[in-house]
Amino acid sequence: MTTQGQPAPEFMHVAQSEGDARWVFRDHYTFKAEKKDTGGGFSLLEVVLHPGSGAPPHTHHGEDEAAYILEGSLEVHCDGRVEVVGTGSFVFLPRGKAHSYQVLGDVPVKLLAWYTPGGAEGYFKKLGSSAANGEPRPPAERLAIDSLTASKVAQEFNVDR
Repeated sequence: MTTQGQPAPEFMHVAQSEGDARWVFRDHYTFKAEKKDTGGGFSLLEVVLHPGSGAPPHTHHGEDEAAYILEGSLEVHCDGRVEVVGTGSFVFLPRGKAHSYQVLGDVPVKLLAWYTPGGAEGYFKKLGSSAANGEPRPPAERLAIDSLTASKVAQEFNVDR
């Protein structure tokens, strides 16, 4: 699974507590596999979304997105459909289709997010702040990202918001 121009991937192992960790908006992202690790084939992120979190409608033009819900539940909107997805559910969001999601309830949602091909992780890395060494979530004002900045970074990664 390599993308033209990318080196072939090597065997890798990322343990439970390993991976570049970032606070993005108010949520915790751990980068388990990035484009650079997979020959461009995919990226894999472990994400903890906090109550009240969600993503506004947006469209990825360069990659498909998929999620496996480990804990909690989300309301997902995609191409006119609305689904409530909970623990053990899988969701596929094809490129070119507008989608959004919202955490349901008052417990965090933990999920694995795949992007194929890889590269979408750059958006989260660019907007996020370090969560290395288990650092607690910074105050909300430090995590605030204005919508203009988020939209500009999204455009850089071929995403319409």
